[in-house]
Amino acid sequence: MQVHSTIVSAMMVLFVLLQGNEVCSQSRVVFVDSYHEGYEWSDGITNAILKEFSQKKIDLTIIRMDSKRHTNKEFIQKAAENAKDRILSIKPDLIIASDDNASRYLIMPYFKNSSFPVIFCGINWDASLYGYPYQNSTGMIEVADIAKLTRYLASFTKGKRVSYLAADVLTARKEGLYYKIQLDNDIKNVYVNNLEEWVNAYKKLQTECDILIIGNNTGINDWNDQKALKTVMAHTRIPTGAIYDFMTPFALIGYIKDAGEQGEWAARAALKVLDGIPVTDIPMSKNKRFSLVINRKIAQAAGLKLSESLVSEADILIE
Repeated sequence: MQVHSTIVSAMMVLFVLLQGNEVCSQSRVVFVDSYHEGYEWSDGITNAILKEFSQKKIDLTIIRMDSKRHTNKEFIQKAAENAKDRILSIKPDLIIASDDNASRYLIMPYFKNSSFPVIFCGINWDASLYGYPYQNSTGMIEVADIAKLTRYLASFTKGKRVSYLAADVLTARKEGLYYKIQLDNDIKNVYVNNLEEWVNAYKKLQTECDILIIGNNTGINDWNDQKALKTVMAHTRIPTGAIYDFMTPFALIGYIKDAGEQGEWAARAALKVLDGIPVTDIPMSKNKRFSLVINRKIAQAAGLKLSESLVSEADILIE
């Protein structure tokens, strides 16, 4: 019995040690989301990361800076400082940073060229504004094919005046700047802070431009889908476009970026780094997946006829 008891005890010790090694073999990753849970773009990136990591030994911590609903600079800086403190306490094997504010307020001041590998994603158009690439970083830039979206919309009008309407936040202003570059400065950018301003601007732009790009509404904290849609259905007269899937209910045509592509790329790059590939051996990239969305309801309300060829080309039809 003593021999049997000793063997059992030894096996139990070995089992505990093996379990401990399995736990220790988990890689610690911190994912910093610039925004908040429930924001569809952030959720798309987050869900893609979770899916890619689901079968891997990853101890994932998610930190949300909530800087889309709280645009005050002091708030964002404090959120970044809190995130920095958590990262230093966790001592992760790798950091994933999503969207502009995480890089601007957290990675650039605290982790540029640090010992922590950094994978960024969702940075609009130009990552060099935050000093990328670093010695410890790579990432995927987020771009919109505004030129192609505008070409789709131009088929409905002979006019060439283009306007862009969006919330007055960093990301939207950055997008507006690069839309001007893509369209050779032939665009008028309008930024608003609340729903009343958005409604008034939407109505006014129906007669002041020939094509309207409807930008991100997040940052308009009193936004109401029903009120906005009521305005659109009553006043839409010109072809309108969107680049975010959650804005397609308010636009005639969407040429939509895929948030999941950002998350997939970041997670797969992270797994390569955790497997031993130097982060600088992974080239920076930009998104390539787009979907064409046609909104029949908006077409009918605006009195615009959809061609059969355009409808057949659509990936998604909103009836």
